[in-house]
Amino acid sequence: MLCFWFFLLAGLSFIAVYERVVTLPSKGHDSGRAATIITAGSNVIGPGTAVYIKDEYTLCRKYGLPCGDEALLDGAARDQLNNLSEDELRGRYPQQAGWEISWERNKVVIRQIKPGLCPLHSKRWHLAPDATGDNIAVYLGPAKVGREGGVVKETGIRIADLPVDLRERVRNNDFEFIDWDDLVATLDSLDE
Repeated sequence: MLCFWFFLLAGLSFIAVYERVVTLPSKGHDSGRAATIITAGSNVIGPGTAVYIKDEYTLCRKYGLPCGDEALLDGAARDQLNNLSEDELRGRYPQQAGWEISWERNKVVIRQIKPGLCPLHSKRWHLAPDATGDNIAVYLGPAKVGREGGVVKETGIRIADLPVDLRERVRNNDFEFIDWDDLVATLDSLDE
């Protein structure tokens, strides 16, 4: 009985491995697609693999800011990737040049990691204390990024001269702007 179970398990294992390792078109049927032979442990881009490209930015990624969508690659650029192995794809998009590649079953996402903030978040600003903590400064990016977005403008507006509620709002990064004119108007009102 033990031998029976052993041979049954061995047979099922062979069939499962065979189906996983080799994928060939049936005899007499040529669909115009090249046969793809996949060896265990490697990934190959086939005609049915969806390939997406995405730009990601270091500060947006670090602070979990939602930005940019994956763009489905198609046309000649997509066709050039057919039958590339994972190693060949990494050769075209090397990690040293800021590329990341993630594989899922029938999906590959190629990300280019760029420094700073994305175009959307680089058009936002917030008020916070300057490096000394005495004056208000304008920083690039959403308040969540803090000082890492960089100083856009230093002001001569002393935080200690503001009413208590406004002082706290500046210290807590509660002033965030998506319009430069609104930011300037707010600075003008705080300076009075």
